[in-house]
Amino acid sequence: MAKLDSRCLESSVNTYLRPAIHARGRWPDVYAVFDGLGRFALEVQLSKPFAPEIAARHLHYEAEGVKLVWIFHALEDPMPQGFHDVVTMQRGNAFIFDEEAEFTSIERGTIVLKCLLEDGQGGWLLPRLVALDDLQTGSGRSVFLEDRRSDLLEAWCKKERDHWWKALREARQLKPDWPFYSDALASAWEALALDVPGLPAWEAEFWAVRSDRARAHTAMLFAILSSVAHSAEKGAPVLHITKFKGENAVLQMLNSKLMSGDFRHCGRLIEVFLSQTALSPLLVVESLTRKLAEAADGDVQIGVEHPLWQAMARLFPEVFNGVVRAELQDLGRLPRWALPAGML
Repeated sequence: MAKLDSRCLESSVNTYLRPAIHARGRWPDVYAVFDGLGRFALEVQLSKPFAPEIAARHLHYEAEGVKLVWIFHALEDPMPQGFHDVVTMQRGNAFIFDEEAEFTSIERGTIVLKCLLEDGQGGWLLPRLVALDDLQTGSGRSVFLEDRRSDLLEAWCKKERDHWWKALREARQLKPDWPFYSDALASAWEALALDVPGLPAWEAEFWAVRSDRARAHTAMLFAILSSVAHSAEKGAPVLHITKFKGENAVLQMLNSKLMSGDFRHCGRLIEVFLSQTALSPLLVVESLTRKLAEAADGDVQIGVEHPLWQAMARLFPEVFNGVVRAELQDLGRLPRWALPAGML
């Protein structure tokens, strides 16, 4: 079908594509170059791909300047997870090459695909027949007809955060002096535990090891990270924990929390969070560098598999969830606070 197009300058099937940048190339199912349209790798998915390979191919072809399109013969119901991952990477677009698409391709003299768009409610909009010319190819590593995910993704990112903000406002009204220990946080905690199943077990473990309430500890860590995020967004200190004032308030807040010992085990998490925000220059300040090093030496650091890290990843997916961050970044939808200083 690619050869039917008069603009087709080159095409091949399952042929090694020598890389321009990477150490090794790829074997695209169909590779085609169109005059005025560009280079395409068309991956015809008959087997079930795995998420790491899907991401690896997107990164590879993006670096090589090749537009990657995943194509199915049909969509299974229910869809395998690998197919879901492909649709996610293509912004909620599923491309199918069936008999109707084949007939239309022959009729038009170019590759035509059937495009199904997610309807946002677990289903699909009516299919549309589209040519490669119709697709958006200049928005990062994804090729798609219509972005069906970014608005929903932004709403999903904020959903749990908003829940915790509402709970903290209520907690401050009920317990102005001890808001982080208020029962007003119960509903937010229970909602978060649905997304992070390991939280209840960690809650019991935390009490035994540290003699404190895990819910309060989680709320305080949320307030610390929120202070960083809101300060980065505004370009001036906005603190939700501690009473430091002045232009160095965020730095003083972080130093004090890491020095106290209560959050030493979160040093690595705080460092990663800072590195992905507009306040990343704080990481080269000597006092904070020293406190982070002392935290790493003085306490076992939680990692990405720890329930508390996973809880923060659900509350701040723009930073801690690599797939979500990449999706938002591709279309320039990362919030200002989540842009490292060099990207502002």
